[in-house]
Amino acid sequence: AQGDNLLVYPGTYTTTAELDWDKDYTLVYGMGGPQNSGFDQGTIITTTTATVGATIHNTGDKTRWYNVTISNQGAAATALTAFNNAGPGTRMVGCQIVGMLGATACDTALASSLQMSANGYYFYAEDCVIGTTDAQIQGSDTNAPLYYVAGAMVSDNMFRRCLFQTQIAAA
Repeated sequence: AQGDNLLVYPGTYTTTAELDWDKDYTLVYGMGGPQNSGFDQGTIITTTTATVGATIHNTGDKTRWYNVTISNQGAAATALTAFNNAGPGTRMVGCQIVGMLGATACDTALASSLQMSANGYYFYAEDCVIGTTDAQIQGSDTNAPLYYVAGAMVSDNMFRRCLFQTQIAAA
């Protein structure tokens, strides 16, 4: 519910449908510590379902995410991103956000790890890892770890001590 704190124990939590996060002023705290590499330890929210466009689609105002890995391992062109932010004032600290892990998704135009959509302004990330060099090589020259949706009017985002990673094969 709105204003709740959710403490998530270490482990892998796999969803088979897009998780639409619409609760304002909520906090999700991964108890596994800061997430900065690997997909096999800590607090992980993921999907392997090919039809899941975004593992998490956030529309809540001022949601806070700490120490969580969010990944999309769907093996299809429909698996576009791990975290789609359409909520103003979202804050992420110590998180790892990795999309395009499945076959085909890594070659899909406009795929990403973190997508900034309409109303995703005032986003703040600190000590986060966005993307990876440990998995699929990106085969499209129009996908990236961070993607701003055209015409979304997203502004005033801040990334502090964040690492953006990718391997791109396309010319």
